[in-house]
Amino acid sequence: MFDEFAIARADGRLSRFMATMARIVVLVIDDFLIRPLSSDRAGNLPDVVEYRAQLRAMLLTSQLPVAD
Repeated sequence: MFDEFAIARADGRLSRFMATMARIVVLVIDDFLIRPLSSDRAGNLPDVVEYRAQLRAMLLTSQLPVAD
């Protein structure tokens, strides 16, 4: 998803991409933060959450050790 977000932003399709993300009934982001995100990619998640707020459901999961 983060790669697609960056491509859409770069080629001017961001509003269309966000509309596509809003049509997904339940957005599941699995294994979140298993690998570190660049600051550019990390900044995209709040945009997606805000755009989907009060429209659709979102599930965010990760498998980080309890100590982390």
